[in-house]
Amino acid sequence: MRIHSRCFYGESLGIDGCDRSGQLSTSVDLIQHEGAGVLVCLEQEGRGAGMMKKAQAHRLSQMTRRDTFECYELLGFPVDYRSYVHAAQFIVGLGVHRIRLLTNNPSKVEAVRDCGIAVDIVRRIVPVPVAAHPYLRAKHRRGHWIYDDPPDGFGNPGAVR
Repeated sequence: MRIHSRCFYGESLGIDGCDRSGQLSTSVDLIQHEGAGVLVCLEQEGRGAGMMKKAQAHRLSQMTRRDTFECYELLGFPVDYRSYVHAAQFIVGLGVHRIRLLTNNPSKVEAVRDCGIAVDIVRRIVPVPVAAHPYLRAKHRRGHWIYDDPPDGFGNPGAVR
């Protein structure tokens, strides 16, 4: 299963400053290879802030060379508006009680587990353009599992890298 927040910049415009386009295509390939799976796409552009705020943060990032997380904060926006509760409720509605979740985001895991679903975290390192490396480092500083495995307590017997 992949719970995916849409990224217009990367997926539609082909801008290579993020990792979500690669995550999406890799997830679709893995689901197809398994012969089963679910892809939940969420309209949460710009970490849920919307296109206008995302564009403002990216512009400030270009002008100041700060990462977009810092720029959201400088503009007075929460770093991440996204919610995964509706996706988790959708999964429960399917009658699913255990999933293998393709993610590097601890917030997704917490939301799904909070709805009573057992989660095995599947990590797949996705090749990204060099332009996305600063963004990945920023995500790592903000708690995403980019360069390391999920910490103890996340119970991850089925994870792959």
